[in-house]
Amino acid sequence: QLRALDRFRRIRVRQERQRNTYLDTRDLRLRRARSVLKLRQVGGRTDLTYKRSRGVRRGVAERLEVTAPIRRSQLRRVLSGRLTLAPMRCVRMVVGDLPLEPLFTLFTHRYGLIFSDGRSRVEVDVDRVTFRKGGRVRARRLEVEVENLTAPPAAFSRAVTALRRRFGGAVKPTTVSKFEYGLRVAGRRGRSTAAYV
Repeated sequence: QLRALDRFRRIRVRQERQRNTYLDTRDLRLRRARSVLKLRQVGGRTDLTYKRSRGVRRGVAERLEVTAPIRRSQLRRVLSGRLTLAPMRCVRMVVGDLPLEPLFTLFTHRYGLIFSDGRSRVEVDVDRVTFRKGGRVRARRLEVEVENLTAPPAAFSRAVTALRRRFGGAVKPTTVSKFEYGLRVAGRRGRSTAAYV
């Protein structure tokens, strides 16, 4: 069990099962703009999230992330573009009025750890990601995601360094996001333009 990262102490543990459906235009305009749109279902809750990469500095991805809860009755309006929630406003700035379509769905079992140093927080998520097609498991991936919730950059960097020291060579940075992984296993081709989105 991981109980501390540098000055951060573990304050909470949570588990959840997610169903993440990624959306884009037929010609992947969001991807070309280093952006992602996904529907995340956890239990009875569904969130719509737009992410845009702001690049990578010293192995740490920076991104804009805009999330809003949606109701089941609003799902069709997401695909048609008639939903006016904040994530869709971001999407429309990139793709205009082009319709969206589901690209693939990833199933994630997330084991999340929240750490605090008393003033700021860092999250470490261990994700077991599964891609299914035709009811069968086609691919699996284990990923550790470290997210800066409220920590100053220097403190976050120390927490990441502590995690790497703790696990040595078992934890390595990746440039393949869940979205890019899903595109690959779904058989969608094309050069990657999304950095850690």
